[in-house]
Amino acid sequence: MVNHIPWADEASRCASGRTLRRPMARTYRWKDVAQTAKKWVDSKVTETVTADRRTRRQAEASQVGHERELRAQAGGAVLTSLFPGLGRAIERQEENRQRADAEQADRARAERVAAVLPGSSVEVTGAVNGRAVDLAVCVTADDEYGTLNVRLETVDPVPFDRAALSAAGFAIAGFRGDGTYPLEDLIESLDPGVHHVVFDNGDRDTDWYYWTSEYGPGEAVVTDGTITVTMPCRNVGSDHLTLTITVPVG
Repeated sequence: MVNHIPWADEASRCASGRTLRRPMARTYRWKDVAQTAKKWVDSKVTETVTADRRTRRQAEASQVGHERELRAQAGGAVLTSLFPGLGRAIERQEENRQRADAEQADRARAERVAAVLPGSSVEVTGAVNGRAVDLAVCVTADDEYGTLNVRLETVDPVPFDRAALSAAGFAIAGFRGDGTYPLEDLIESLDPGVHHVVFDNGDRDTDWYYWTSEYGPGEAVVTDGTITVTMPCRNVGSDHLTLTITVPVG
């Protein structure tokens, strides 16, 4: 069945007497819309009744996809008129999702504020230039492997000349206190890419720069309770920068 927006039988005419063309009517297939609506309901039921976290997340992701498909097939106004209960449920779902995202962002920011370490800093020169101080710092020591993993985050993205700093990190293998430690590409207890700096380009778009030994030597110098790490980094576009991280740990 094809629905269309009703228009007057007589053609509208402008002041010059020319006939105005009527907009093309939006068409949709009732069966397709109904099937997508059923998929959305099934996903919602799964999300509501399941106790498994992974299954619940998958169901929620499916709902988002079905919502987009419904809007594409029928449009907001038509969807609400055809399935008023479903239309209102989708609206509430989106409102709840936005509220949950905002609350999660607020909690994460509060955690970063609480973890700010005075004297910590990140400085970059090259493809991006700038310096940020007093970042949120998380230091994790792994006694079994003798590694020290350090991650830094800005409370809010800090604007540099070409991008906004978001985070940085490094790890020291065989940490024993004061001394000089050459950085290692792969550390057994950690994932690859642990030596990095991240920039926020807006709209959840990030630009990651990594260090590996093929870009040049990187080292961590630990003295008087302060770690200073210097390493050359590149992103996927082969842009170069030099990253210097300072973390007081004593």
